[in-house]
Amino acid sequence: MSNYLLVVSEHESASKIHRWLVRHGGQHQAEVMQLQLNEAVWLTYVSKRPASEFNPDQRMIFKGFAIDYENRSLSLGADGFSGYLKKAGSHTSQRPLEGCYLSVRWDEDAVHVSNDLFSLCPVLYTTGKAMVAVADSSMMLAELRRELGLPRELDQEAAIARSWQNAMAGQMLSQDTVVAQIKYLQVGAGLRVPLTEIEAKITRRSCYEDFSTEGATYAEGVRLAGQRMASLMGTISAISSNTARISLSGGMDSRTCLAAALASRAGREQAVFSCTNTNAGHARDFAVVESLREKFGFPAGLRGAGASDKGVFSKVKDELGLWFLSNAGIYDFLKFNPHVRVRGGAFSISGHGAELVKGNYGWRPIQAIAGNIKDPLVSAAFRAQSEGGLAAMGIDADDVYGSEWHYLGFRNAVHSGRFVPSTMMGFRPIMTRDLVALSRSSVNEWPAPSKKGQSLISDLLIYLSPSLAAHPFDDPHKNLADAIVADRSRYLGTLRADDLDEYRVFGTLNDVVNGFPQLFLGVLAARGLAYPADRAILARMVEQNYGNLGGAVRDSYGPAYEAATTKLAREESTFSEMRGDVGKFLAFELLS
Repeated sequence: MSNYLLVVSEHESASKIHRWLVRHGGQHQAEVMQLQLNEAVWLTYVSKRPASEFNPDQRMIFKGFAIDYENRSLSLGADGFSGYLKKAGSHTSQRPLEGCYLSVRWDEDAVHVSNDLFSLCPVLYTTGKAMVAVADSSMMLAELRRELGLPRELDQEAAIARSWQNAMAGQMLSQDTVVAQIKYLQVGAGLRVPLTEIEAKITRRSCYEDFSTEGATYAEGVRLAGQRMASLMGTISAISSNTARISLSGGMDSRTCLAAALASRAGREQAVFSCTNTNAGHARDFAVVESLREKFGFPAGLRGAGASDKGVFSKVKDELGLWFLSNAGIYDFLKFNPHVRVRGGAFSISGHGAELVKGNYGWRPIQAIAGNIKDPLVSAAFRAQSEGGLAAMGIDADDVYGSEWHYLGFRNAVHSGRFVPSTMMGFRPIMTRDLVALSRSSVNEWPAPSKKGQSLISDLLIYLSPSLAAHPFDDPHKNLADAIVADRSRYLGTLRADDLDEYRVFGTLNDVVNGFPQLFLGVLAARGLAYPADRAILARMVEQNYGNLGGAVRDSYGPAYEAATTKLAREESTFSEMRGDVGKFLAFELLS
């Protein structure tokens, strides 16, 4: 989502790419780093501070932060991750760690690219003659192909499938994007580039294996997840005041994060608690958070007299331009977050990811969803794309819970990772391997839970804090009766202070590089897409890109076109209320 570009290529392509980047970089040429890997192969890396993310001794590039729950470790930035690797040695897990990161390592034979377990830091890739490029921005990959004279062709099946107006089709449904030559690395995959061939070799793991339980009972699984969640929350809070920043609402997911934070002294004394849902439409959210604050005695806002975020964030003027860099072809929704962290570091913490455990698509096979799509052409394309996405994850196409596995592999990765353009330090405490594995295991006592009933999340909250679990929520249907809380608490137990572990922190907050390289804006400006969020500009682009479509693809986008033009014409409609209809047409700029 606009944070990096990595290219492995022969020298001729590396030189062309360097000239292209420098041409648009202006005073930001330090954002480009090139390394010679052997006599024939070069590595080009673009980031806001590439030298800070490079470790020559370990032949590694690392961006972001990583969590190792088993080894009780938190790694911040490249220096932190290097220290973690030296300490953990052979005890590191064979599967990716949690957190939000990009890892690039190389040896005499190949370059190895991987990311965090839940793919919150996206990886997309494209190939050419003796060239493999990797980025979290499909726009940058499309512009690279344009510069090198490589084709950018429409993937008709992917495009038709994405025309469906449901949120499920608001991002990739498989490894395919609307550009046939640009692919997405879904959860459960890695990338290997042999130095002798310079081509993309995809390595795949089975998500059945990545998210399997290891013999624990249900109650033991809940307790372990709660202990780890509260321990890490306490560790982050203890780094310094205002480092752990928890967004609260009236719902159960953020309440669980609150319970984990209040479990430790550091969390109670140093974490920041806030409710951003202050408009009239979210009055109930705000009222519930205020009642929690009054009853449980935690403050609102930054800690310390005179504490301020002034100068910490920079506001991007061309919001639509940043959307193109971050979202085009990846995430159709018009979510504009122009504030990018430029100084200091803090963890943005929320309850995103709880749907991985509670469910989002109804715990059903993919085929059941495809059967509900009225247009037979769209239904067939959706089914083919979604089944292909499951296969890439190592999941059976007809798995009874195929829809929720698909949510894990695609929508959750993009939707829960929307913080990435602003900061790499988004922490989703409920999004853990432990909880996802437990939710899909035979010992789960609440399989396929209903949206308004008890679930693994309600049990986790009760274990962390029975009193917080018993407090009313924004929706009365979510409320847990005192008798239920007492009964489940007797069964699960209650987290105690001496159950918490102190995690070792490698690196510092300043080691994590946030935000996009400025030269990306230069590329975007040259392309003519550095626009503010303007309704007239959006309307023009929708008309133009719909007009460029033909045949079955044009037919499939008819309903989305009607919805997009109607919403743009309605002055009272906010951009966020337009959902994915407008963004679907903006994605075709990748092909223009």
